[in-house]
Amino acid sequence: MDKKTLRKLYTEKRMSLSAVDRQILNGAIFEQLKTIPIWGYHFYHVYLPIPTKNEPETNQIISTLFTRGKKVIVSKADFTNFEMRHFYLEPNTQIAPGPYQIPEPVDATPADMQHTEVIFVPLLAFDLQGYRVGYGKGFYDRFMAICKKNTLKIGISFFDPVDAIKDKQLTDIPLDYCVTPERVYRFFAG
Repeated sequence: MDKKTLRKLYTEKRMSLSAVDRQILNGAIFEQLKTIPIWGYHFYHVYLPIPTKNEPETNQIISTLFTRGKKVIVSKADFTNFEMRHFYLEPNTQIAPGPYQIPEPVDATPADMQHTEVIFVPLLAFDLQGYRVGYGKGFYDRFMAICKKNTLKIGISFFDPVDAIKDKQLTDIPLDYCVTPERVYRFFAG
């Protein structure tokens, strides 16, 4: 399927999930996340889910990282240049809705992105090669393109992959893992 079709289909699928369904699926995703060797790093970039989009939650991930003494980085989306600015998240950092109701930190310390070792990536759909479909603005692909080559990129999805995204572009960055409630998909040879 092409990206436009996948965006429409998976937005509808996600919006049809009840709050109880999402809670169960989020718990299952977190259990799957605990099985992969990603918890020994120091710097983690975590997306803050958009409540109106029914995105998979990241609260348990963030809480676990804080408990383990890890550094957590979150972003603010800049819609003038479609890039993200990055900030350290602390347990007491205030979060407020920004443009398009995207949660973002208030008065946080800017982060040095050269330290980022693991990125949790939002998505609508993904394929068996590790490519993802987001909302179409390219924020995360641009961000991942400037990260260190060995930075782990982990997608989180309520749903299983499609066979292939037909209209991939050269600027699309594949994931290393994608975690669903049922299993972990691994896309790299290492």
